[in-house]
Amino acid sequence: IGNIATDRLIAKMRALGSRREDLTAKVFGGANVLRGNNQATGRAFHVGERNVEVAMALLEQAHIPVIAQDVLGAHGRKVVFHTGDGSVWVRRL
Repeated sequence: IGNIATDRLIAKMRALGSRREDLTAKVFGGANVLRGNNQATGRAFHVGERNVEVAMALLEQAHIPVIAQDVLGAHGRKVVFHTGDGSVWVRRL
């Protein structure tokens, strides 16, 4: 689903006048807040880690540089994004 949403977001931004070479990304999240166990592998299932891997791969494929990130760890985050200027405020919970 992430790849579809990313493609649609890029297409919409381009339709509104953005150039792909001008796009940048900021990536936040991916904390391991769920403590589960994958019975098939015997390893912990890290949903957040997988989400970060997918996001980074999609951005790399789209040639969109990541200019800021705060990812992984064991605590969630509150993220406030100001659409007017692109600034982001992050607080770890």
